[in-house]
Amino acid sequence: MKENAIYISNLENCVKDYYISNGKINYVNFNNEIFTSIDFPKDIYTNFIYDTDTKICYMSKNEIIPNLGIYEYQFNFLMGLTAILIAFSFLIGLIIVGATR
Repeated sequence: MKENAIYISNLENCVKDYYISNGKINYVNFNNEIFTSIDFPKDIYTNFIYDTDTKICYMSKNEIIPNLGIYEYQFNFLMGLTAILIAFSFLIGLIIVGATR
């Protein structure tokens, strides 16, 4: 089964969740074990997937663009559609100008 994961660079490992309690950071593994660390993580990366069958953590290819709130493939589709519409409008403009001369 695949689950969403959080990659902690200090641990060089993925965790299911984390929370702060009494000035310590508690990490929750995928088998629901909790372990504690005093060191605050330097970098926390989301958008990782953990496969519980193979116990492998990897980055998801569907990255969300935070400013727009859409996935990267949706952004690429919209940019391609915009380019087609601009090219079509330019072509129609050339046809109208050419027909009037």
